[in-house]
Amino acid sequence: MRKDTGVSVPAVLLAVVIVMSTLFLIAHIVAANKVADGYDAWETRLGSLDQLLEEYPTTVTDETGWELERLANEVGISLVPRGDRGRKPLGTEVEKRWDTVKGSMIKKYLNAILVSQELGASATMPEEPAAFLEEYGASLEQVRDYLNDGAQPVWTSDFSAMMHAPIPNLLGHIDLHRLLMVAAHQQRLAGNEAEGEAYLEAGWNLLQPLRETPYLINQLIALAQVRYLVGSLRHFESVSPQWDARLASLDVRADITRSLQYEGWVWLSLDKMPNAADSGVQSAINFMTRPYARYCAAETSLGWFDSLESFLEQDVICDDPLVIDTLDVEIPPWNVLGEVMVVNYRSVIERMANAQIQIEMTEQLLAARRGERIDGPSRFCPNDHWSTIEADGMTTVALSRQPKWDLAVVGVRLPLESSFTNAQ
Repeated sequence: MRKDTGVSVPAVLLAVVIVMSTLFLIAHIVAANKVADGYDAWETRLGSLDQLLEEYPTTVTDETGWELERLANEVGISLVPRGDRGRKPLGTEVEKRWDTVKGSMIKKYLNAILVSQELGASATMPEEPAAFLEEYGASLEQVRDYLNDGAQPVWTSDFSAMMHAPIPNLLGHIDLHRLLMVAAHQQRLAGNEAEGEAYLEAGWNLLQPLRETPYLINQLIALAQVRYLVGSLRHFESVSPQWDARLASLDVRADITRSLQYEGWVWLSLDKMPNAADSGVQSAINFMTRPYARYCAAETSLGWFDSLESFLEQDVICDDPLVIDTLDVEIPPWNVLGEVMVVNYRSVIERMANAQIQIEMTEQLLAARRGERIDGPSRFCPNDHWSTIEADGMTTVALSRQPKWDLAVVGVRLPLESSFTNAQ
């Protein structure tokens, strides 16, 4: 006969519950303290949440955005954000036409011009894209004029939504920007540089709202638009003086760095609470793992803060791997969420560095076209220098070395040596 120990099953269960609850409470307190440390660190760089909400106020797409959406629809491009299809006429004929021609228009025409080292280069527009522009050119002119008449499109944005903040239709933005660049070159090659520059102007105005947001994905699309713009600008024989100031104002390092800081800050908001759509079991799992998830996110955020601080101490970037590698964050094996959060940021820095030097290259070329020589060290690659060489009726501007980036550039790779025929 089993001896009675005097301990009842309910008492054991109660003890287990008390121990588990105590451990959960301790874990919750530790995670909360870690998150608080993260907010304290980021506040030194970004300010408080109230300050950030004041800097990036909530906006709703207004008449300027709706009108641009309507005009873009007329050339087959949707600027309506995903999930908001009520404002988009689906399956229009012009949309189908655009989807059919855009690949060859961009790759065989626009990119063929931009990768050429000979400025003023021409390319043959494939037959179908040429017919598209002939048919819808007047509609594209309306887009151009609307953007150049001072309209500043406002898109829905809610900074307080953190990871779930709405973003514009970025694929539509890059498509419209590239179409504007195509039209710019088409006018340039027809001898209408002033008309072509008006399309460059529209491209400049289109990308500004994206640059004013802290979201990394917005900044990467704006970065791609910048490359298309500066690559196109250098092919024009003469442009308005205002472009010098505009190029000087393109501080893509500040734009990208700010968005990377925002990325690290927003990780602190990772707080997976039970979702109404989850099952009871899943909700319980979410609740029990919440302290672990919050601690992992805060630990990663603080590591990212330290890496960015080291990165900000660097005067220049160029293609120096020691500088780029400062963004490497050491993730401990127990932090499984950190491995998911910190992905491919090296590529972001390389794209940004590439864009910086391409902007500087365009500044050099615009000066050379005016007959100015600005030989000397590069601002962004100070160990390298710019040279301007005149020979056989041609002027060549080149960087002394081709930086080596292991990057996947979205869009097109622009050359860092270009030549143009001297004016007679």
